[in-house]
Amino acid sequence: MQHINFLRSLLKDSTDILGGIRLATGGLSIDVAYGIKVSDGNDPHLLAADEAMRALSLVITPGSFWVETLPLLKHLPTWFPGAGFRRQGACWQQTTAAVVETPFNEVKTAMMTDTAEPSFTLNSLKRFENLQHQEKERAEQVIRNCAGVIHAAGGDTTAAEIAWFILGILNNPQAQYAAQEELDHVLGHGTLPTFADQPMLPHVTAIVKETLRWGAITPLAVPHYTDTQDEYQGYLIPAHSLVIGNAWAILHDEKIYQEAHQFKPERFLRNGQINPDIMDPDIAAWGFGRRVCPGMHMAKGTMWISIASILASFNIEKAHDEYGNTIEPSFECTPGIVRGPLPFQCTITPRSSQTTEAILATE
Repeated sequence: MQHINFLRSLLKDSTDILGGIRLATGGLSIDVAYGIKVSDGNDPHLLAADEAMRALSLVITPGSFWVETLPLLKHLPTWFPGAGFRRQGACWQQTTAAVVETPFNEVKTAMMTDTAEPSFTLNSLKRFENLQHQEKERAEQVIRNCAGVIHAAGGDTTAAEIAWFILGILNNPQAQYAAQEELDHVLGHGTLPTFADQPMLPHVTAIVKETLRWGAITPLAVPHYTDTQDEYQGYLIPAHSLVIGNAWAILHDEKIYQEAHQFKPERFLRNGQINPDIMDPDIAAWGFGRRVCPGMHMAKGTMWISIASILASFNIEKAHDEYGNTIEPSFECTPGIVRGPLPFQCTITPRSSQTTEAILATE
């Protein structure tokens, strides 16, 4: 339902596109995690999650702080020059509490009056409610932390992917036209897609794959750590090493993806169907090994239904200034390990009155 709310927000005001995307994806994440419904981009739960992700993105980026190289700096008093990381850490600790503790406690309070909405937290707490003492405390700690990850990370990363999709369409309008022709042929004009339509919409799926590849929101993935010595294709990796997977290089390898820096969804198609011979970007887009993104399936589903619905309902075009000159979108990115686009201008208009009616009529 969150993607429908996003479509309705575009009907009212398409100027704050990134804000609308963030509200939709963040609202879905907090609903799944806690059953909490949000309808405003200034909701404190969303603002706390945004701040937590900005902090996390910087903290887990190797080399962000001198204390990583010089551990002795951790003993500096907070007032000492160069100890700003300690002051930042104290602030981020409060933010973490707002993300992890506050909504979790809201669910527990609602459970006392039997008013808690269905959610990951509610279902998990009920499952382990018969545990005793320390076992119950440990279970609650795991539930609290897992829900916090869903809440903080789920919305921000998916919002970045959808924003890259819009920039990709601005870069290659032909991809939009091909997908819209397919949507109209399969669904009929003015009908919103559902997940049941996915097998019949390969052009939309190709756009999702290309967005994951071209946008690559975690270009260096999440750093891994070796407990023991390892060897990879003749390279010795010592124990206790930091290993960084270069997802960007993998997903922009010209040997695999010709014109890799161009947004070309058609690269994943052959004879109008998904080409299984082209390497699926899933191999690197979600991380590696046991630490692969745990929310990848929900994120991919959100991406697909959002992108399909936008393409079925709206036309995406470059914006124009007051003199009619085309405004070329900026491709500048946010800092940190999560690579999202900075705000950009574009024009999003309903394709027809039929699509507008379909959006407004959908419950």
